[in-house]
Amino acid sequence: MKKELIFIFTILFALIFLTNTHLHYSLGDLIFESIGIAPWTKENQNGFHLAVIIGLIFLIPGIIGTVRYYSPRYPKIRSRIFIFCIAFVFLYPLATEKALFLFMRNAEGMKSFDILNEDSRCNIQTEGNEVKANCSITIFNYGNEDRIAVRPILLDSSADIHFEKRVISITPHSKVNIGTEFNGVQGNGTGFQGSINRLKFEIDVIL
Repeated sequence: MKKELIFIFTILFALIFLTNTHLHYSLGDLIFESIGIAPWTKENQNGFHLAVIIGLIFLIPGIIGTVRYYSPRYPKIRSRIFIFCIAFVFLYPLATEKALFLFMRNAEGMKSFDILNEDSRCNIQTEGNEVKANCSITIFNYGNEDRIAVRPILLDSSADIHFEKRVISITPHSKVNIGTEFNGVQGNGTGFQGSINRLKFEIDVIL
């Protein structure tokens, strides 16, 4: 392989490693999590983002090497590379979304679903130990399932709240934003209320 092609592949690898998919995480994040290392140096996605740091370590030499080899023949190569990188960051999430809808079209069970927890949130009100949560949920249904049971699970909250599952009908092969209400109970009776976006959702497929 020609040396200049190595620099081009280095740019592509770096962009895929550090750019988020439609689910708001990158290949680098998945690799770190698979080996038991948090992608961020601090909790709650604070501190330094390791996937971005390593991606830049590959990206910068890749750009420098590509410009060095190709600029004599293509004087505008530097600006073209920057335009390509910007376009890649914007288009890559759309490409990963379309690819999963294509390749997972016949998926069944839990493989059919992804929830975009970062774009989901709940507004919680309590009365005594009873709790109501009005939630907005973003769901990708790649496959053929049409009914799921969902319940929110609060993260990093001092309120001891447990919600009941709610059955939701969902259109196959679609991305949907669902607004629904969940009922629950609060164990410590603190009267917590407010908007929460530090949460995740538990899903079960209804057969």
